[in-house]
Amino acid sequence: VDVFTSTNIDGNGIPAVNQTIVLPPTVANTPISTVGSSLVLSNLATNLDLTGLSCSDVRYICLTLRRNILSQPVFILEGVPNDSILTRCQFFFCTVLLTCNDLTCNNGGSCEQREDGPVCQCAVGWTGTTCNDAVNACEGITCLFGGTCLDNQFSFTCQCTLGRQGMLCEEETIGVIVQSVTPITQNAILREGVFINALNLIASIQTDASGDNISGTGLWDVQFYLNDQSDGSGVRIDLDTSPLNSVQANTPITAGSTASISEIFSFADLSTLTCQDVPYICVELSKGENPSPDFLLTGSLIGCSMINCEGNNLEGRPYRLQ
Repeated sequence: VDVFTSTNIDGNGIPAVNQTIVLPPTVANTPISTVGSSLVLSNLATNLDLTGLSCSDVRYICLTLRRNILSQPVFILEGVPNDSILTRCQFFFCTVLLTCNDLTCNNGGSCEQREDGPVCQCAVGWTGTTCNDAVNACEGITCLFGGTCLDNQFSFTCQCTLGRQGMLCEEETIGVIVQSVTPITQNAILREGVFINALNLIASIQTDASGDNISGTGLWDVQFYLNDQSDGSGVRIDLDTSPLNSVQANTPITAGSTASISEIFSFADLSTLTCQDVPYICVELSKGENPSPDFLLTGSLIGCSMINCEGNNLEGRPYRLQ
C-alpha cells in the first residue's frame, strides 16, 4: 500500500509526501476467498514527515493498493472500470503547530512547548491562554456572619461585619473599651464677660487592656462642651471646633494604654455666663462617621474637668474659680 498526500481529491498531481507501507505477513497474506467480497487491510500505520509543508500542500491523504511484486502466486490486479479505482483519497485534517515563538505569555508567565503546541504557564494570580486574566482570589471563599470577600488578585480579605474578625470572620471581637476620657485645657483661663476665650484642647483616652487594639482611618470624633455638673449631665453648651484632621481622626489605640487627640482649637463664649454657670468642661468621645474598619466602642465615653475661670464676686472684686 502506498500512502501519499495530494492537493486533489482524486490523488492526481505531484504528491508532497509519498511512502510505502510494508505490511506485516498477517496483513499482506489476507486472502480473497470469494469473488465479489470485500477486502479489509486493517491496522495500517505510518508516520508522515510534513516538515517544510503547509496545510495547503496536504489537503488530502491518499492510499493506492498494489500487488506485491514478490507475491506467490503471481496474479493480475486491475481496477474496474479502470485502475484509478485502486487509489482513494479523503480530506486530511491539518492544523498548524505553533511554537513558543508564536505565543506571548504576559504578566510573568513562561511558555512550555508540548507535542500539541505551546502552553503558557502563568505566574501566581494570573490565568488564561496568554495569562491576561486575573485570578479571582475570592472563588470558593465564604466569609462568615455576613462578611464580604474582597479580591486582592493575589490574595483575599474578608471584610467582616461589626463585631466579627479573623481571616473568615470566624472570631468575635470585643471592641475598644474606654475606661475614661478626660478633657485637658492646657492651663487655659476663662474669663467672665469675654466673648472669645481661646482654647487649645486635648482629649485623653484611657483604654482597658481587655479590649481590642484599633488602627485605621476616620476612627474618631469628639465634642467638647461646658456644663454645670461634674458628670456632664447638666445644661450642655457645645463648643464649636473644627472637624478632626486625618492625623487626629486616625489616632490608633493600643488596649490598656492612653492615647491623646490633641491640637483641637475652639473658644468659649462667657459674655453672658458666669464661672458658676459653667464650672466644668466636658468631652464626649464617639466613632467617626465612616470608620474603617468599623468597630465596637464601649465604656465611659464622657469625661469632665473643672475649668480655670476668673470672674467678679458680689462686691466687684476679682475671683478665680478653680
